[in-house]
Amino acid sequence: MKPAAFEYFSPKTTKAALELLAAHRSDARILARRPKLGSLLNFRMARFKYLIDINEIPELSYIRCDNDTLCIGAPDALPNH
Repeated sequence: MKPAAFEYFSPKTTKAALELLAAHRSDARILARRPKLGSLLNFRMARFKYLIDINEIPELSYIRCDNDTLCIGAPDALPNH
């Protein structure tokens, strides 16, 4: 089965990603290293009009230690609606 049609965006900054989210609100989904998404799309278990891929945003790709806290970027850096 083929996925339902959607528009794909690959912003290069957090600001651009947030602007896309604001513009498309509940019709958008975030793609952040989610390998199961392809299966969900193919079986039409996930449907949305806009897909915003944040994998190419450098400031969201990090692993660092702040004080005694391990901080890991991208996967949950932006809200997933």
